[in-house]
Amino acid sequence: MTPATTGRPGYHPSTLLKIYLYGYLNRLQSSRRLEREAQRNIELMWLVGRLAPDFKTIADFRKDKARRSGGVSSVCGACRQLGLFTERWLPSTAASSKR
Repeated sequence: MTPATTGRPGYHPSTLLKIYLYGYLNRLQSSRRLEREAQRNIELMWLVGRLAPDFKTIADFRKDKARRSGGVSSVCGACRQLGLFTERWLPSTAASSKR
């Protein structure tokens, strides 16, 4: 399916991944809560360049892209192996996952 030429352009996947990782690291699971954080939290505004996707966009990204690639735990696991995260900054997947 090709998107129509009218309307807004889509958000870059890296922006949505940043929001998703921010939510994971701060134990925010709700797409609506992540939408609010993107609008009010200064550090998240800086991280995503003051973009604020709505909750449906975040939820669709989580459903379509993040789960298909193994989820954020596989991304965070790779970062942990590379030494980019320490244990005190990254919650364990067993403790933060309620699925």
